[in-house]
Amino acid sequence: MRIFLASILSIAALACSSSSKNAEPQPVPVIEASATPEPVEVDPAPDLSTPHKAIYHALLAAKIDNEEEAFAAYLALVHPDEVTSDEARETLRQEQWLRFRKQHDWYVRSGSQADYIMTKMVPAELTDETTEVRIFVRDLIHKDNAPAEIVLKRYGKQWLIVSNSA
Repeated sequence: MRIFLASILSIAALACSSSSKNAEPQPVPVIEASATPEPVEVDPAPDLSTPHKAIYHALLAAKIDNEEEAFAAYLALVHPDEVTSDEARETLRQEQWLRFRKQHDWYVRSGSQADYIMTKMVPAELTDETTEVRIFVRDLIHKDNAPAEIVLKRYGKQWLIVSNSA
């Protein structure tokens, strides 16, 4: 399962990295749904080498049944500058996490746990000098809504979430 997941992530990163400013929204490859969905597992060391992989893992975290485990998985994907105190952690939980978890299905294709459509990325291309990126994700339920914006920032070799409007 992990090899399959790693392959899908690699394909998703490649597909998203080749998009341009004026291109059509690029779907992240669909993960085939089985007849009975597998339980979501928390990866103790998720690959966060691209912004797209960080979003993918955040969407997986939102589907974990246990609220505490789900928030802990999401919190591991948040840039440390955003969680500097217990108060900041609680604000993150109340203002971003609960909305993100509740609205998960708005942004994920039917039959998937983390297959989303990116409408735009700013900057359009990542370079070694890129330190922050904004990825806009299409709302698949409320088609007239503006895409949700997820801001990510580098932290060493990882991309971590700064904020999200999902």
